[in-house]
Amino acid sequence: MNQSDFVKTGSFFEAISDGIKVKISDHIMSDEVVQLAEKVLSEYPQKISEIAAHISKDEWIAATYKLSKEEIADKLHLPNILMWESGGRLAYVNNEIDYSHILDVEFGGALDTLYSVGMDG
Repeated sequence: MNQSDFVKTGSFFEAISDGIKVKISDHIMSDEVVQLAEKVLSEYPQKISEIAAHISKDEWIAATYKLSKEEIADKLHLPNILMWESGGRLAYVNNEIDYSHILDVEFGGALDTLYSVGMDG
């Protein structure tokens, strides 16, 4: 993946790789951020279980949905990824955990550290 794979839409650059949409703000678009996005995409399949476990530990999600981390992993589907300079956010728009909300997980590095979990609706 390189900068030429991205198309400018508004104030973002967007690309799709293996069904995953990646967005980078035009303010931070650089070879370094594109390389980080590529690393996130390559690490993502191996990190699904860890991401699902992280989501399952969220108190509100655990109390509301009562799903195992395996069930969560099955219901996530592919995310959209918003890249930042040193991490980003996974947005599960088509998740089957809650059909009316987008499930977000913030991360650092190439999914090295997982931070907050949120629901947007």
